[in-house]
Amino acid sequence: MVFDRIRVMTGLAAFAVAAAIASAPVYAQDGAAAATQITDVAQQSEETETGTPASAAAVLFGQDGSEAVGKLSQAKSSVAAEQVAGWKREAADAYLAEARMDSVKTVVGNAHLPAARDDTKMAVAAPNGYLNIHSDASLGSDVVGRLYSNDVAKILQDDGSGWVRVQSGDVSGYVLGDYLLSDSSAEVLTEIIAKDVATVATEDALVYYDKDEQSGVLCGTDSGEKFEVQEETDDWVKVSTEYGEGFIPKESADVAKVYPTAETAEQEAERLEASNVQDLLDHEKEKAAEADRVAQAAQEAVDAAAESAAESGEETTEELEAAQAAAEAAQNAADTAQEQVDAAQTVVDESGAEMGQAVVDYAMQFLGNPYVWGGSSLTNGTDCSGFTMSVYAHFGVGLAHYDGAQRGVGIGISSLAEARPGDLICYYGHVGIYIGDGQIIHAANEQLGITIGRADHQTISAIRRIFY
Repeated sequence: MVFDRIRVMTGLAAFAVAAAIASAPVYAQDGAAAATQITDVAQQSEETETGTPASAAAVLFGQDGSEAVGKLSQAKSSVAAEQVAGWKREAADAYLAEARMDSVKTVVGNAHLPAARDDTKMAVAAPNGYLNIHSDASLGSDVVGRLYSNDVAKILQDDGSGWVRVQSGDVSGYVLGDYLLSDSSAEVLTEIIAKDVATVATEDALVYYDKDEQSGVLCGTDSGEKFEVQEETDDWVKVSTEYGEGFIPKESADVAKVYPTAETAEQEAERLEASNVQDLLDHEKEKAAEADRVAQAAQEAVDAAAESAAESGEETTEELEAAQAAAEAAQNAADTAQEQVDAAQTVVDESGAEMGQAVVDYAMQFLGNPYVWGGSSLTNGTDCSGFTMSVYAHFGVGLAHYDGAQRGVGIGISSLAEARPGDLICYYGHVGIYIGDGQIIHAANEQLGITIGRADHQTISAIRRIFY
């Protein structure tokens, strides 16, 4: 899809927001001054630790955030974090190098941390949105990265001051310990969050359709390439690839458990800069699906612990309490993820609606110009499909000069009642652009030229939305 850059960045700013935990102070490192111009929350606060709508917009985009807050208000959502998009990066710390684990591909695309050694204490981030990682044990220090719900970190130091020094992905720094699970409930949750990942250990290893080299080759691989593991046997590893699921010989891959981790402030900025609003929505949907998986597995752990406690004749056990705490955190993360999806969808809808109206505004300039069969000039003459093709070409969208082909572009809209300005209204042998109120603008015929008419003047064969 094609998006006007200004509208895309407006959408990004609106989407890059996160909820503060109700009891948390408000803080936006490096963006407090800008944030005070956005909302009363920022005006009345000295600093915030878990992101707010105002602070996220100000910190990430360096603007006053008025458009961002306006879009958030329209979304009617108080929670929408900027944890979106593909997270790919190389781990550089000694521990990761020692474990030979770089960035890892999973269904949510996060970089990952190798599974902890027995002497390493792990923690799970449990904010309602994101948790800032600081360069020093002070709210006034630089924010060097962020942990999102269900991200995992290795605890490097905890002196009881309330600040905990952590390592997660490429980021090391200090976080407020109140927003970490680091007890037995974290152990339960990390086991659920962890994914098995196969790293190709040989040159020119092949992925086969089945557990047999005679079954055919699904795809080739590169040394060091990583795949999510679905299943292991003595001789084969079943993995997910972009071509589907297949099998790689076990001697060709190293399998290890990995966790989702934080991203640096620089990585976050680069990710958002490279994304459009649809990219962000797609990523949020993937994150929500993963959060749901974790929440469901955590509840199953509660049920198993409860059954075990009942069999032992005890009402509660330490295992049950840990499982319940883990399930509560996991469900909170899943709820937040769904709220982020809803907010992202609203931004996409608004962005598409704005672009659709822009298409109509542009098309209306040529009202009254001539109809020429086979033509595509908006000023000197065009036919119906040449008209829609040329109008959309102004917005960087390539359409065929054929009404039948245009019936297959974009996404389908089920009825005229659900159409919005900018949608293509397709007929059998004709096409126009919906302008609202049951009307279209189209190159009608030689007598009328480019004119406005009723959208239902003949049988509608399809309604297609280009910007969505």
